[in-house]
Amino acid sequence: MKPARRVTEIPLTQIHTSAIAMRTSLDNEELADLASSMSSDGLINPILVTVETDGYRLIAGHRRCAAAESLGWKTITATIAHLDPLAQARAAWSENAHRADITPMDRASWLRAQLETTQCTQSELARQLQMPISTLSELLATLDYPEPLRDAIQSGQLQPRAARELAQIDDDTVRHYYTAQAIEYGATTRTIAEWVRQFRASCIPAGNPADQVDPSGQLSLPETEYIAVCPGCHQAITNRVAILRVCHDCAQAILAPQPTR
Repeated sequence: MKPARRVTEIPLTQIHTSAIAMRTSLDNEELADLASSMSSDGLINPILVTVETDGYRLIAGHRRCAAAESLGWKTITATIAHLDPLAQARAAWSENAHRADITPMDRASWLRAQLETTQCTQSELARQLQMPISTLSELLATLDYPEPLRDAIQSGQLQPRAARELAQIDDDTVRHYYTAQAIEYGATTRTIAEWVRQFRASCIPAGNPADQVDPSGQLSLPETEYIAVCPGCHQAITNRVAILRVCHDCAQAILAPQPTR
């Protein structure tokens, strides 16, 4: 029989924060607002801790603890529970996973740390957190994307599914260009997937480059459908053209509006 949970006051100095925190930072303004609310109304929801040999391990309530410390409190109301590592992960996920200020990259880093700490499989962790295994795998994959894509996800400029499509482009210059276009014009994941498909279709097959040169000495590229986003109305533009791989600066020059005569 598991020990019952109990609610009591515990010293803040005996609370150890988790080494696997989902939040990478605390918003100072939000923390000040929470501290003001706690000062006038008290702590409405106790924090959640589990017992350790030298104190308590914080499972849920990092912001409340930080606010209490800023107010100079010596103790805080806590629910003390006896939880195994997976149960701790489940409680922390339930507390924090859907907060708006926690980014997909924060969630991904936390999930990987939980897999390493608990030594469970992805399927088992997904079951414990009550999330589809595909969602967990998709979040974990973001940690291996090129740094510009990770930064774009962290800043909220790209959704993980859009970044997943862009990560399939192995040419850094082309990926950088498409990433910039996706961010600037708010391209949908479906549009980005089509960009990637057209780019991959345009790539010269592996082998002798001379095989791709016609008798006139010109490099032969396949004719394919090119989809771009109109910088004026943001609608997709479709044309039958031969796709040329150019650097970012040249692409910008090609796409720049021509002066009106």
